[in-house]
Amino acid sequence: MNKTIDDITISGINDNYSLTNAKNNSHIYINLKNDTISYCDPFGNNMLNHSCTMRLNFEVFKITELGQIINRDNGTVIAYLSGEDVKELAERTFYEYEQTRVFDFINFRFNVDL
Repeated sequence: MNKTIDDITISGINDNYSLTNAKNNSHIYINLKNDTISYCDPFGNNMLNHSCTMRLNFEVFKITELGQIINRDNGTVIAYLSGEDVKELAERTFYEYEQTRVFDFINFRFNVDL
């Protein structure tokens, strides 16, 4: 499924979704079933609420502990935060002013019909 609303593209299937905001270049991957989030804010910072290994521009990063922060050479960070913290940050920074709020990150549900 792919749908674009007010420059936000929603892609997904089976409770796994990706939302990309073309206005500010932020994107988020969510799993509604197990409440996991991987969020890249408009400034290039990555926040997760789960442990993982990721590769960004040929660099490998391992996030294993809640509260862990990796400072990257380009000034951005990768952080393992609580789900509530990631949801709050996404709710405040994913959308541009007066942009349609297609997903409620706090309540973890879509505000539009898919």
